[in-house]
Amino acid sequence: MDFEKNFESNVDFDEKNSSEFVETIAGTNYKCPNCGAHIVFNADEQMYICDFCLSKFTIEEMDIATRKKQADIDRRLEKKKDIKLDKEELEAEVVQAYHCENCGADVISTDTNLSSYCYYCHSPVVFSDRLLGEKRPDEIIPFSIGKENAQAKFLDWAKNKRYIPKEFTTKAYLENMTGVYMPYWYLDSDIDVDFIGSSRSVRSWRIGDFIETEVTDYKHIRKGKFYLNDVNIVGSDKIDVNLLNGIEPYDESDIQKFSMPLLSGYLAEGFTVSGDKAEVELQRYTDNYANELLNRSFGFTGQIESIKKDFDITQQLRTYVMVPVWVLTYKYEDKIYVYAVNGSTGKSSGELPLVKKKLLLDSLGIGLIVFIIIAIIAFLIFNF
Repeated sequence: MDFEKNFESNVDFDEKNSSEFVETIAGTNYKCPNCGAHIVFNADEQMYICDFCLSKFTIEEMDIATRKKQADIDRRLEKKKDIKLDKEELEAEVVQAYHCENCGADVISTDTNLSSYCYYCHSPVVFSDRLLGEKRPDEIIPFSIGKENAQAKFLDWAKNKRYIPKEFTTKAYLENMTGVYMPYWYLDSDIDVDFIGSSRSVRSWRIGDFIETEVTDYKHIRKGKFYLNDVNIVGSDKIDVNLLNGIEPYDESDIQKFSMPLLSGYLAEGFTVSGDKAEVELQRYTDNYANELLNRSFGFTGQIESIKKDFDITQQLRTYVMVPVWVLTYKYEDKIYVYAVNGSTGKSSGELPLVKKKLLLDSLGIGLIVFIIIAIIAFLIFNF
Protein backbone atom coordinates (compact mmCIF):
# COMPACT_ATOMS: atom_id res chain seq x y z
CA MET A 1 0.00 0.00 0.00
CA ASP A 2 1.28 3.48 -0.84
CA PHE A 3 1.41 6.12 1.83
CA GLU A 4 1.67 9.85 1.18
CA LYS A 5 3.87 12.00 3.34
CA ASN A 6 3.50 15.79 3.08
CA PHE A 7 5.75 18.52 4.37
CA GLU A 8 5.96 22.21 3.57
CA SER A 9 8.97 24.45 3.19
CA ASN A 10 8.25 28.19 3.32
CA VAL A 11 10.87 30.16 1.40
CA ASP A 12 10.69 33.96 1.27
CA PHE A 13 12.56 35.40 -1.71
CA ASP A 14 13.11 39.14 -1.94
CA GLU A 15 13.81 39.07 -5.68
CA LYS A 16 15.27 42.47 -6.50
CA ASN A 17 17.26 41.47 -9.55
CA SER A 18 14.45 42.08 -12.00
CA SER A 19 14.89 43.94 -15.25
CA GLU A 20 13.32 47.08 -13.85
CA PHE A 21 14.65 47.26 -10.30
CA VAL A 22 16.82 50.32 -9.71
CA GLU A 23 19.25 50.24 -6.82
CA THR A 24 21.26 53.28 -5.73
CA ILE A 25 24.99 52.78 -5.34
CA ALA A 26 27.05 55.77 -4.25
CA GLY A 27 24.31 58.06 -5.44
CA THR A 28 24.23 56.76 -9.04
CA ASN A 29 21.67 54.53 -10.75
CA TYR A 30 23.12 52.12 -13.29
CA LYS A 31 20.94 50.27 -15.78
CA CYS A 32 21.90 47.93 -18.58
CA PRO A 33 21.92 49.84 -21.92
CA ASN A 34 20.58 46.74 -23.68
CA CYS A 35 17.69 45.55 -21.51
CA GLY A 36 17.29 48.17 -18.76
CA ALA A 37 18.06 45.77 -15.89
CA HIS A 38 20.07 46.77 -12.85
CA ILE A 39 23.79 46.35 -13.58
CA VAL A 40 26.83 46.27 -11.27
CA PHE A 41 30.60 46.45 -11.67
CA ASN A 42 32.46 43.13 -11.58
CA ALA A 43 35.85 43.74 -9.98
CA ASP A 44 37.33 40.45 -11.23
CA GLU A 45 36.60 41.18 -14.88
CA GLN A 46 36.82 44.96 -14.52
CA MET A 47 33.56 45.27 -16.47
CA TYR A 48 29.90 46.00 -15.85
CA ILE A 49 27.93 42.75 -16.22
CA CYS A 50 24.17 42.42 -16.55
CA ASP A 51 22.82 39.35 -14.77
CA PHE A 52 19.60 39.53 -16.75
CA CYS A 53 20.77 39.59 -20.40
CA LEU A 54 24.47 38.75 -19.70
CA SER A 55 25.73 41.81 -21.60
CA LYS A 56 29.15 43.19 -20.66
CA PHE A 57 30.32 46.80 -20.82
CA THR A 58 33.60 48.56 -20.14
CA ILE A 59 33.73 51.56 -17.81
CA GLU A 60 34.00 53.84 -20.86
CA GLU A 61 30.99 52.22 -22.58
CA MET A 62 28.86 52.58 -19.45
CA ASP A 63 29.92 56.21 -19.10
CA ILE A 64 28.83 56.92 -22.70
CA ALA A 65 25.51 55.11 -22.18
CA THR A 66 24.84 56.98 -18.93
CA ARG A 67 25.55 60.34 -20.57
CA LYS A 68 23.23 59.46 -23.46
CA LYS A 69 20.44 58.48 -21.06
CA GLN A 70 20.80 61.74 -19.16
CA ALA A 71 20.77 63.66 -22.43
CA ASP A 72 17.50 61.92 -23.37
CA ILE A 73 15.96 62.90 -20.03
CA ASP A 74 17.15 66.50 -20.45
CA ARG A 75 15.75 66.55 -23.99
CA ARG A 76 12.34 65.40 -22.78
CA LEU A 77 12.25 68.03 -20.03
CA GLU A 78 13.31 70.77 -22.43
CA LYS A 79 10.77 69.59 -24.98
CA LYS A 80 8.02 69.76 -22.38
CA LYS A 81 9.05 73.30 -21.38
CA ASP A 82 9.25 74.51 -25.01
CA ILE A 83 5.80 73.15 -25.87
CA LYS A 84 4.28 74.84 -22.81
CA LEU A 85 5.90 78.18 -23.70
CA ASP A 86 4.83 77.92 -27.33
CA LYS A 87 1.20 77.38 -26.36
CA GLU A 88 1.28 80.32 -23.95
CA GLU A 89 2.89 82.75 -26.41
CA LEU A 90 1.07 81.89 -29.65
CA GLU A 91 -1.68 84.19 -30.79
CA ALA A 92 -4.92 82.79 -32.13
CA GLU A 93 -4.54 81.61 -35.72
CA VAL A 94 -7.35 81.57 -38.26
CA VAL A 95 -7.32 78.69 -40.74
CA GLN A 96 -9.55 77.35 -43.50
CA ALA A 97 -11.39 74.19 -42.50
CA TYR A 98 -14.30 71.94 -43.25
CA HIS A 99 -16.31 69.45 -41.23
CA CYS A 100 -17.77 66.65 -43.35
CA GLU A 101 -21.37 66.07 -42.33
CA ASN A 102 -21.33 62.65 -44.01
CA CYS A 103 -18.35 60.90 -42.37
CA GLY A 104 -17.40 63.35 -39.62
CA ALA A 105 -13.88 64.16 -40.86
CA ASP A 106 -12.54 67.45 -39.48
CA VAL A 107 -9.95 68.87 -41.91
CA ILE A 108 -7.92 72.09 -42.02
CA SER A 109 -5.93 73.60 -44.88
CA THR A 110 -4.06 76.68 -46.01
CA ASP A 111 -5.52 76.42 -49.50
CA THR A 112 -9.25 76.10 -50.16
CA ASN A 113 -8.59 75.32 -53.84
CA LEU A 114 -7.19 71.92 -52.93
CA SER A 115 -10.54 70.21 -52.84
CA SER A 116 -14.27 70.83 -52.94
CA TYR A 117 -15.01 67.32 -51.71
CA CYS A 118 -14.07 65.27 -48.65
CA TYR A 119 -10.85 63.40 -49.42
CA TYR A 120 -12.16 60.45 -47.42
CA CYS A 121 -15.80 59.84 -48.42
CA HIS A 122 -16.02 62.08 -51.54
CA SER A 123 -18.98 64.09 -50.21
CA PRO A 124 -19.18 67.79 -51.20
CA VAL A 125 -17.74 70.18 -48.60
CA VAL A 126 -17.48 73.91 -48.05
CA PHE A 127 -14.45 75.56 -46.39
CA SER A 128 -14.98 78.16 -43.69
CA ASP A 129 -12.82 80.22 -41.33
CA ARG A 130 -11.97 78.61 -38.02
CA LEU A 131 -9.74 79.41 -35.06
CA LEU A 132 -7.03 76.79 -34.68
CA GLY A 133 -6.87 77.29 -30.90
CA GLU A 134 -6.39 74.12 -28.84
CA LYS A 135 -6.20 71.99 -31.98
CA ARG A 136 -2.90 73.57 -32.99
CA PRO A 137 -0.31 70.77 -33.29
CA ASP A 138 2.90 70.88 -31.25
CA GLU A 139 5.16 69.23 -33.84
CA ILE A 140 5.11 68.03 -37.43
CA ILE A 141 6.98 65.55 -39.65
CA PRO A 142 7.08 67.19 -43.12
CA PHE A 143 6.45 65.35 -46.39
CA SER A 144 9.64 64.05 -48.01
CA ILE A 145 7.92 61.73 -50.53
CA GLY A 146 6.37 63.71 -53.41
CA LYS A 147 3.07 63.01 -55.13
CA GLU A 148 4.63 61.46 -58.27
CA ASN A 149 6.73 59.13 -56.15
CA ALA A 150 3.67 58.10 -54.13
CA GLN A 151 1.68 57.48 -57.31
CA ALA A 152 4.50 55.33 -58.72
CA LYS A 153 4.51 53.22 -55.56
CA PHE A 154 0.75 52.75 -55.89
CA LEU A 155 1.05 51.66 -59.55
CA ASP A 156 3.81 49.16 -58.65
CA TRP A 157 1.48 47.71 -56.05
CA ALA A 158 -1.69 47.64 -58.16
CA LYS A 159 -0.55 47.04 -61.76
CA ASN A 160 -0.51 43.24 -61.52
CA LYS A 161 -3.89 43.01 -59.82
CA ARG A 162 -6.23 41.45 -62.39
CA TYR A 163 -9.66 42.13 -60.93
CA ILE A 164 -9.52 45.84 -60.07
CA PRO A 165 -11.60 48.45 -61.95
CA LYS A 166 -9.83 49.81 -65.06
CA GLU A 167 -10.18 53.44 -64.02
CA PHE A 168 -8.52 52.72 -60.67
CA THR A 169 -5.02 52.99 -62.17
CA THR A 170 -5.62 55.73 -64.75
CA LYS A 171 -3.58 58.91 -64.59
CA ALA A 172 -6.75 60.98 -64.20
CA TYR A 173 -7.84 59.03 -61.14
CA LEU A 174 -4.37 59.05 -59.59
CA GLU A 175 -4.58 62.83 -59.52
CA ASN A 176 -7.09 62.33 -56.70
CA MET A 177 -4.25 61.17 -54.44
CA THR A 178 -4.14 63.71 -51.62
CA GLY A 179 -1.41 64.66 -49.18
CA VAL A 180 -2.89 64.66 -45.69
CA TYR A 181 -1.26 65.33 -42.34
CA MET A 182 -2.71 62.81 -39.90
CA PRO A 183 -3.01 63.55 -36.16
CA TYR A 184 -1.02 61.47 -33.69
CA TRP A 185 -0.47 61.69 -29.97
CA TYR A 186 3.14 61.02 -28.95
CA LEU A 187 3.41 60.13 -25.27
CA ASP A 188 6.44 59.90 -22.98
CA SER A 189 5.96 58.40 -19.54
CA ASP A 190 7.83 57.41 -16.40
CA ILE A 191 6.20 54.43 -14.70
CA ASP A 192 6.78 53.20 -11.15
CA VAL A 193 6.28 49.47 -10.61
CA ASP A 194 5.37 48.02 -7.21
CA PHE A 195 4.56 44.31 -7.28
CA ILE A 196 4.22 41.63 -4.63
CA GLY A 197 3.16 38.14 -5.59
CA SER A 198 3.26 34.58 -4.36
CA SER A 199 3.65 31.22 -6.00
CA ARG A 200 3.90 27.59 -4.98
CA SER A 201 5.80 24.69 -6.42
CA VAL A 202 4.97 21.06 -5.62
CA ARG A 203 7.46 18.24 -6.07
CA SER A 204 6.74 14.55 -5.38
CA TRP A 205 8.92 11.44 -5.37
CA ARG A 206 8.67 7.83 -4.27
CA ILE A 207 10.76 6.23 -1.55
CA GLY A 208 9.86 2.58 -1.24
CA ASP A 209 6.16 2.39 -0.40
CA PHE A 210 6.00 6.10 0.43
CA ILE A 211 5.27 9.10 -1.78
CA GLU A 212 6.87 12.21 -0.40
CA THR A 213 5.65 15.62 -1.49
CA GLU A 214 7.51 18.89 -1.04
CA VAL A 215 5.50 22.10 -1.19
CA THR A 216 7.54 25.29 -1.47
CA ASP A 217 6.02 28.76 -1.20
CA TYR A 218 7.74 31.70 -2.88
CA LYS A 219 7.33 35.42 -2.50
CA HIS A 220 8.10 37.62 -5.52
CA ILE A 221 8.88 41.31 -5.11
CA ARG A 222 9.49 43.83 -7.84
CA LYS A 223 10.05 47.53 -7.25
CA GLY A 224 11.42 49.87 -9.86
CA LYS A 225 10.87 52.26 -12.73
CA PHE A 226 10.76 52.06 -16.49
CA TYR A 227 10.34 54.61 -19.26
CA LEU A 228 8.21 54.71 -22.39
CA ASN A 229 9.32 57.21 -25.02
CA ASP A 230 7.35 58.35 -28.09
CA VAL A 231 4.52 55.84 -27.82
CA ASN A 232 2.30 56.99 -30.69
CA ILE A 233 -1.48 56.72 -30.76
CA VAL A 234 -3.58 57.64 -33.80
CA GLY A 235 -5.59 60.77 -33.08
CA SER A 236 -8.39 60.11 -35.60
CA ASP A 237 -11.19 57.57 -35.58
CA LYS A 238 -12.27 58.47 -39.12
CA ILE A 239 -9.67 56.32 -40.86
CA ASP A 240 -8.81 52.67 -40.32
CA VAL A 241 -6.17 52.50 -37.57
CA ASN A 242 -4.88 49.20 -39.02
CA LEU A 243 -4.23 50.97 -42.32
CA LEU A 244 -2.10 53.61 -40.60
CA ASN A 245 -0.37 50.97 -38.48
CA GLY A 246 0.53 49.23 -41.74
CA ILE A 247 2.60 52.19 -42.98
CA GLU A 248 4.44 52.94 -39.72
CA PRO A 249 7.01 53.93 -38.60
CA TYR A 250 7.54 57.52 -39.68
CA ASP A 251 10.97 59.11 -40.02
CA GLU A 252 11.13 60.92 -36.68
CA SER A 253 14.57 62.36 -37.44
CA ASP A 254 12.74 65.07 -39.45
CA ILE A 255 10.33 66.03 -36.66
CA GLN A 256 10.18 69.77 -35.95
CA LYS A 257 8.06 72.40 -34.25
CA PHE A 258 4.75 72.95 -36.00
CA SER A 259 4.61 75.80 -38.47
CA MET A 260 1.59 76.76 -40.58
CA PRO A 261 3.59 77.20 -43.83
CA LEU A 262 4.40 73.48 -43.77
CA LEU A 263 0.70 72.78 -44.42
CA SER A 264 0.86 74.64 -47.73
CA GLY A 265 -0.39 72.37 -50.51
CA TYR A 266 -1.71 69.71 -48.12
CA LEU A 267 -4.74 68.94 -46.01
CA ALA A 268 -4.50 68.25 -42.30
CA GLU A 269 -7.04 66.21 -40.37
CA GLY A 270 -7.81 67.49 -36.89
CA PHE A 271 -7.90 65.04 -34.01
CA THR A 272 -11.17 63.34 -33.11
CA VAL A 273 -9.54 61.22 -30.39
CA SER A 274 -8.79 63.61 -27.52
CA GLY A 275 -5.52 63.66 -25.62
CA ASP A 276 -7.34 62.37 -22.53
CA LYS A 277 -8.61 59.35 -24.49
CA ALA A 278 -5.09 58.77 -25.79
CA GLU A 279 -3.82 58.70 -22.20
CA VAL A 280 -6.41 56.05 -21.33
CA GLU A 281 -5.11 53.99 -24.25
CA LEU A 282 -1.55 54.58 -23.01
CA GLN A 283 -2.53 53.25 -19.58
CA ARG A 284 -3.74 50.01 -21.20
CA TYR A 285 -0.51 49.79 -23.19
CA THR A 286 1.52 50.49 -20.04
CA ASP A 287 -0.28 47.78 -18.06
CA ASN A 288 0.28 45.20 -20.81
CA TYR A 289 3.95 46.14 -21.22
CA ALA A 290 4.60 46.18 -17.46
CA ASN A 291 2.98 42.76 -17.09
CA GLU A 292 5.19 41.46 -19.89
CA LEU A 293 8.32 42.84 -18.17
CA LEU A 294 7.27 41.28 -14.88
CA ASN A 295 6.65 37.87 -16.44
CA ARG A 296 10.04 37.96 -18.17
CA SER A 297 11.79 38.84 -14.92
CA PHE A 298 10.44 36.01 -12.77
CA GLY A 299 12.13 33.05 -14.43
CA PHE A 300 9.24 31.01 -13.08
CA THR A 301 6.96 28.91 -15.30
CA GLY A 302 4.20 28.34 -12.75
CA GLN A 303 1.30 30.61 -11.85
CA ILE A 304 2.03 33.66 -9.70
CA GLU A 305 -0.82 35.09 -7.65
CA SER A 306 -0.79 38.85 -7.39
CA ILE A 307 -0.99 40.27 -3.87
CA LYS A 308 -0.19 43.86 -4.82
CA LYS A 309 0.32 45.27 -8.31
CA ASP A 310 0.61 48.99 -8.96
CA PHE A 311 1.75 50.60 -12.21
CA ASP A 312 1.77 54.35 -11.56
CA ILE A 313 2.56 56.92 -14.26
CA THR A 314 4.57 59.51 -12.34
CA GLN A 315 5.49 61.86 -15.20
CA GLN A 316 3.95 62.24 -18.62
CA LEU A 317 4.54 64.39 -21.69
CA ARG A 318 1.79 64.55 -24.29
CA THR A 319 2.68 65.91 -27.72
CA TYR A 320 0.26 66.50 -30.60
CA VAL A 321 2.13 65.60 -33.81
CA MET A 322 1.12 65.76 -37.48
CA VAL A 323 2.53 62.97 -39.68
CA PRO A 324 2.55 62.90 -43.52
CA VAL A 325 0.34 60.43 -45.44
CA TRP A 326 -0.61 60.24 -49.11
CA VAL A 327 -4.20 58.99 -49.33
CA LEU A 328 -6.12 57.63 -52.31
CA THR A 329 -9.76 56.70 -51.76
CA TYR A 330 -12.08 54.92 -54.18
CA LYS A 331 -15.81 54.43 -53.82
CA TYR A 332 -16.98 51.18 -55.40
CA GLU A 333 -20.35 49.50 -54.85
CA ASP A 334 -21.13 51.74 -51.86
CA LYS A 335 -17.87 50.92 -50.11
CA ILE A 336 -14.90 53.25 -49.58
CA TYR A 337 -11.51 51.68 -50.30
CA VAL A 338 -8.47 53.49 -48.92
CA TYR A 339 -4.83 53.24 -49.96
CA ALA A 340 -2.10 55.04 -47.99
CA VAL A 341 1.59 55.83 -48.52
CA ASN A 342 3.85 56.97 -45.69
CA GLY A 343 4.90 60.49 -46.72
CA SER A 344 8.31 60.22 -45.07
CA THR A 345 9.41 56.63 -45.85
CA GLY A 346 7.27 55.51 -48.82
CA LYS A 347 5.90 52.44 -47.04
CA SER A 348 2.39 51.63 -48.32
CA SER A 349 -0.72 49.71 -47.35
CA GLY A 350 -4.32 49.42 -48.48
CA GLU A 351 -7.23 47.43 -49.83
CA LEU A 352 -8.16 47.10 -53.51
CA PRO A 353 -11.70 46.88 -54.88
CA LEU A 354 -12.54 43.76 -56.90
CA VAL A 355 -14.74 43.67 -60.00
CA LYS A 356 -16.90 40.69 -59.07
CA LYS A 357 -18.11 40.14 -62.63
CA LYS A 358 -14.52 39.65 -63.85
CA LEU A 359 -13.81 37.30 -60.98
CA LEU A 360 -17.04 35.34 -61.61
CA LEU A 361 -16.42 35.01 -65.36
CA ASP A 362 -12.86 33.82 -64.79
CA SER A 363 -14.06 31.34 -62.17
CA LEU A 364 -16.73 30.01 -64.56
CA GLY A 365 -14.17 29.79 -67.35
CA ILE A 366 -11.72 27.87 -65.19
CA GLY A 367 -14.53 25.62 -63.97
CA LEU A 368 -15.62 24.92 -67.55
CA ILE A 369 -12.06 24.03 -68.60
CA VAL A 370 -11.68 21.67 -65.62
CA PHE A 371 -15.04 20.06 -66.43
CA ILE A 372 -14.02 19.49 -70.10
CA ILE A 373 -10.69 17.94 -69.06
CA ILE A 374 -12.42 15.61 -66.59
CA ALA A 375 -14.99 14.66 -69.21
CA ILE A 376 -12.25 13.83 -71.76
CA ILE A 377 -10.37 11.71 -69.22
CA ALA A 378 -13.56 9.88 -68.25
CA PHE A 379 -14.37 9.23 -71.90
CA LEU A 380 -10.90 7.80 -72.55
CA ILE A 381 -11.04 5.59 -69.46
CA PHE A 382 -14.43 4.07 -70.22
CA ASN A 383 -13.93 3.66 -73.98
CA PHE A 384 -10.46 2.12 -74.16
